[in-house]
Amino acid sequence: MIKDQKPSCLGFQEALYDLQFEWFMDQLKDEYDGYGVGRDDGKRSGECMGILWRKSEIKMIDIGTFWLSPTPDTPSKADSWDAACFRSATWGIFEVISTGKRFCYINTHLDHKGAKAREESMKLISKRFGQYNPGGLPQILSADFNASPSSEIFGNLSGMHNSRNMAPPGYTDENTTYHSWGAVSGSQIDNILFSYPATTKEYHTVIEPYENVAYLSDHYPVYAIFSL
Repeated sequence: MIKDQKPSCLGFQEALYDLQFEWFMDQLKDEYDGYGVGRDDGKRSGECMGILWRKSEIKMIDIGTFWLSPTPDTPSKADSWDAACFRSATWGIFEVISTGKRFCYINTHLDHKGAKAREESMKLISKRFGQYNPGGLPQILSADFNASPSSEIFGNLSGMHNSRNMAPPGYTDENTTYHSWGAVSGSQIDNILFSYPATTKEYHTVIEPYENVAYLSDHYPVYAIFSL
C-alpha cells in the first residue's frame, strides 16, 4: 500500500517499535528515511508514533518526541489527566526539496479512555506547535484522535482545519476510518489537520484492498495532499 500510494510523509499509530516500525524502516529503506521511539521508555519499548519521509522529495530539518502528559519531555503517563496508556507525539520540521517550502508536522495518538487526557493533550500539542514553529510555517497534525470531528477538543487547536472538510468537492469522501475489521461503520476518528497558508488539494480514505486482504488494519489509512 505504501509503495503504491507513495506518500511524501507517513505517520504511524500503534506500530510496535521493535516488531513493526523497524520492519517498515528496513523494507522501505531505499525510498524512505524515518524517526520514532517507543512510547514506554523513549527508546524501543511499546508503540511508536514514527514518521517516515520520502528521501527524494523531503528533507528533514529537525525532529523529536514529546509525551502527552504534564511532564512532556520525559517518558510518562498522564495519570492526573485520566490517561489509560503512555501517549507520545513525534514532531518534525521538513522541507520540500523541489521548492524549499517548509512545514511543521506532528503525528500522534490520543488516549482512548481519558476524556480529560484528550483535551489536555490537544492543549499541549497547540503549545508545542508554537514552540517548534515560531515562524508560522504551515502546520500538519495527523492522529488517531479517538474523538469525532465534532468533538470540543478540536477547539484547542486555533487556526487548524480538517483536510477532509477543506478539500474541493469531488476530491474528498465521508468514509469510516475506524472499522474494527468491518464491525464498525461511521467512525471518523482518524484525521489530518492543517493550517494556512497550506491548502488541501485532495483527501482520501484508503479503502482499496491490497494483496487480496480486505483490511490492512482495524483502521483505514487516510491521506491528504497539500499545496504549501
